[in-house]
Amino acid sequence: MERTGEIEVDPPELVTNKPVLDAFHFLITRPFCNACLLIHIFLLTTCISTSYYPAMKQESVNLEPYNTRLKSVVESLQHDFDTEEGMLTDLILIWSTQRRDALLNRDQDFLDLQQDIQNHLSHLQGNKRSCKNLTWADPNFAPSNDAALIQLDMKIKASFGHRNQCLYTIRKYVDSLDHKMSGHLKLAMAGPHSVVDASYDECDEGTMRHLLLSTPFLAALLIMGVGTIPRALTPFLCLAGSVQASRCAIVLLKSLWEDLNMVGPDTQILFVQLALCFDYALFFWVRFSQERQQRPGNIDAQSILMRTLQTSGFVIFISTMVLVVAFLGASCYPDLNKLGYLYATLNLALGTLFVGFYSLTVPTVLASIWPNLFDDPKGSFLQDGLQGISRFVKARVFRPVGYVASSKPLNYLATVLVLATFGPLILNMLRLEPNYDYTETDFSTSVREYDAYNMVNRKFDLQDMHKMTVFMEASPALRDHFSKLSSESGDQMDLAFHKAACLVARTISMDKVCKSMGIPDKILSIDWDAADKSCLNSIQHIPGDERYRARNHTKERMFLFPEIDDLQGKDVQKLVRHFWRTIEPEVAIRNGERMLFSATLYTPVAEDMLLEQQYRHAAPWIVGVTIFIVCFMVGWLFKSYFVAVKMVFTVALPVFAEYGFAVGVFQHGWFAWAGIPSAGCKASTMPLQCEWPWRRQDHSSVLLARSWW
Repeated sequence: MERTGEIEVDPPELVTNKPVLDAFHFLITRPFCNACLLIHIFLLTTCISTSYYPAMKQESVNLEPYNTRLKSVVESLQHDFDTEEGMLTDLILIWSTQRRDALLNRDQDFLDLQQDIQNHLSHLQGNKRSCKNLTWADPNFAPSNDAALIQLDMKIKASFGHRNQCLYTIRKYVDSLDHKMSGHLKLAMAGPHSVVDASYDECDEGTMRHLLLSTPFLAALLIMGVGTIPRALTPFLCLAGSVQASRCAIVLLKSLWEDLNMVGPDTQILFVQLALCFDYALFFWVRFSQERQQRPGNIDAQSILMRTLQTSGFVIFISTMVLVVAFLGASCYPDLNKLGYLYATLNLALGTLFVGFYSLTVPTVLASIWPNLFDDPKGSFLQDGLQGISRFVKARVFRPVGYVASSKPLNYLATVLVLATFGPLILNMLRLEPNYDYTETDFSTSVREYDAYNMVNRKFDLQDMHKMTVFMEASPALRDHFSKLSSESGDQMDLAFHKAACLVARTISMDKVCKSMGIPDKILSIDWDAADKSCLNSIQHIPGDERYRARNHTKERMFLFPEIDDLQGKDVQKLVRHFWRTIEPEVAIRNGERMLFSATLYTPVAEDMLLEQQYRHAAPWIVGVTIFIVCFMVGWLFKSYFVAVKMVFTVALPVFAEYGFAVGVFQHGWFAWAGIPSAGCKASTMPLQCEWPWRRQDHSSVLLARSWW
């Protein structure tokens, strides 16, 4: 036996790090002091988080364009052309449930409803901070006159999947107004942003429902594992403390960095924290029970707790550090704050850190103060029943299965089967095709906004929503370059830009891919006649509010209207890639290495595609550095760097096998013979997306699977 202060313990199995040992010793020898400290920390963090966190969650952040090569294009379109391309818009759809002889714009019920909506929008614009930039247009009536659209513009960058508090407030108002309607009129939000937001709401509600249903089940399993109800209650205390502490830390971070984008639901983060709390509690109390059984008689809480902290406590400490490093590594991808995922990764890192802190301190302090309460069970109907079930499962299930699986030749067969599950994952990664179509990956068909979105596409001809922009820019050196090649009189810069713009339009008109999408007949430009497919003699004036040329005459834009229903789908992605590979290099004018004229196709999906490329290039570095830090940290703490190599086999291989098995079952239909159909899975810029065939009408399971990934 060794003596650590006044506590006798066996030689430590894992811990040789003196600062860690000193921390464990302080935790055990001063339980009342530590209890007061924990209570003060909990009360302080709870006070700060409840006072400031909800308000900060509702604050909208003005997002800048992504840091891709299109950033200057987006900024120029906003400032030089006063355009709202790439800006957040939404739609309020009002429709009649029955055909009437009177036009909708002459229907008094509709006029009264329209006035109520406009009054409410004016109230939000003047009184709600997040709605100060809100504008709206007069109703746009469908050709059938039985539906009308009110377009809402927020004048901030669109970011689908991340809640805008102003539009969320309007959506809730529209829903409440629709429930009050008793006549023939119905209304709903119908823009893509609201469909995604409502779908995520549905996903969040499903996650919370699963959380509430699984918590009692997890508690019962924990009692079976750790033996007593008081022990099973400790993870709930750890969860309460870690949630408030992580939110308090986010509040402090937000106060220092106002641009932190706090969007997205917290339910998934809460689910992760709950799972870790139960996992760490199981580690702690199972080892505590084992140490208690080795010391029969009166409980020696301090020796047992020190031994428990030196073994399972050290594992909890290392697990916490590894997860924190992993989540912080995931925070290093570019533009995460603009996407809203930086807040999630930081919240996960902070939440995991505080889960580990409370999982080590709360059980230790409570068991030090009330050792008899947390001693092995003395016997009760509930505890005896759960313990009996636990012993039965161990004896009748785990031991026989473990014996069979570890005996020859099944131990070799099991290894081969595990390695075989890598096949579907490797095949899937080799054939990976990123999907940027949020209408497939993020829309739930069971929300009412989805039906309204489809009604808009059926009833309205929204040509402006199906246009693509070609942004053209010239340097002043183009004038000198053109004057050397041409003897035409007039403003040489205007003439040079006019010729270059015609070259762009002519190249697009003659391109086979563009012809297949019906673009040549639908080019809108001040330099080009789409009907004759020829260059105009001079710049034409196109009526309307659109600006086609910047004031300095060095930037211009033309519009393309492809015959494509979905400007996020595969056809658009194909067109964008074709522009990048073929058309943009062909129409560029250079003088050596100097760019004189360039044309760039802009569409929001092009930004997503470029951002995904950045992620793909950054991933090997981020993952590599994260793995190196984790292996170095684990090796240093264990005083054995072979442990890091061992982790590859004990951690990485099972994870890959698990994912491979999931891909094989749900994507390639391994068990179709058993009634488990395969799923159509797509890989997007974010995690894997799947549509389960037996729930085509309810994509909440898809969104839930995405949030869990």
